Amino acid sequence: MTLDRVEVALEKVFECGQAYVALSRATAPAGLRILGALHLSSIRAHPQVVAFYAAIARQNGYGGARNLAAEW
Repeated sequence: MTLDRVEVALEKVFECGQAYVALSRATAPAGLRILGALHLSSIRAHPQVVAFYAAIARQNGYGGARNLAAEW
């Protein structure tokens, strides 16, 4: 489900991917409002997902701990 206006509070995120799901409901940044403090520790991916994409990156010639987003 996507929404034109979304308010999310990410202070009590307890599961990997939960912040992504909440944030991805907004159809545009202008319709997104983040309530409370936003801590980078609240936004995390499951370790198996990180390992999966790291393996793909290595297969395609991108190295180790480099920031792949900056390269794309």
